[in-house]
Amino acid sequence: MNSLVTGGDYVRALSAADDDRLCRAAFLELALRYIAPRSTVLDFGCGPGLDARVYAEHGCRVFAFDIDPFMCAYLRESCARDAAAPQIRVIECSYDGFLDSAARLLPRMDLITGNFAPLNLVGQPRPPRSCLTNFRFWIFDFGLN
Repeated sequence: MNSLVTGGDYVRALSAADDDRLCRAAFLELALRYIAPRSTVLDFGCGPGLDARVYAEHGCRVFAFDIDPFMCAYLRESCARDAAAPQIRVIECSYDGFLDSAARLLPRMDLITGNFAPLNLVGQPRPPRSCLTNFRFWIFDFGLN
């Protein structure tokens, strides 16, 4: 994908190529190995919520964060008709807003997933290390490492 697409257009573009579908399936298979039902997952940079829905369908409580309002709207709309919807909490705000307030409300996570795209967008004015430090806290510093 060379141009910026969001929401349903993003889902269609992401699902168009066999290689993309295989890569996503392999990623989800790997992620699901690390969690059990009732696990708590942060989907960082959730986009349209494709992964968040899979985690919720496997019985996880999911916190799905994205800065793009169109992606979050697509996630809310598409999940509204899913049985898994109550298990997904969408967090829509800026990256700084996430670090400054939303992230402080999150519980301990069993798994944090994301791809490199969200980390490529951070760094102004805070470097990705700020986010990664929070990831460490949510996974390890709750005393359950």
